[in-house]
Amino acid sequence: MLTKASGSVHKYFREAGSRAAARRRLPVWLALLMPFIGLFFVFCITVALGLIGIHVYQVLHPRLPQDTISLIFGGAFIAAIAPGFIVANLALWLVPPIRQILDANAKGARRLSFLEGIKGLVKVGLVTVPVGLVLILIAVDLR
Repeated sequence: MLTKASGSVHKYFREAGSRAAARRRLPVWLALLMPFIGLFFVFCITVALGLIGIHVYQVLHPRLPQDTISLIFGGAFIAAIAPGFIVANLALWLVPPIRQILDANAKGARRLSFLEGIKGLVKVGLVTVPVGLVLILIAVDLR
């Protein structure tokens, strides 16, 4: 007997073929550009969160050890994944020619629309952002 959640998961994976086919229909230049834009925003947010974490650490403690920097930036990266890709989706959506290509490509494939993508990233962010922020807080409190 399938529960409602497991039924949703099965349905998601059944539709994976149509989403993959839609991604293959994208123009090559856009298919290559999208990951770079996503990673650019993820790394920008990572650096911002990392610098804020380092600043807070230096306010609380005079010396900054290397392992603390690694933990701060690791947590910042985990926390920045979903927000970075949300901002990247928004940046792509704001360019009308790219929006038209993506909207036309999303027709016929479920869960490829702009709004569905944002909803999925928000769900991911509800898990990854708190985990990343907890790692940053643990690193900042290290002595």
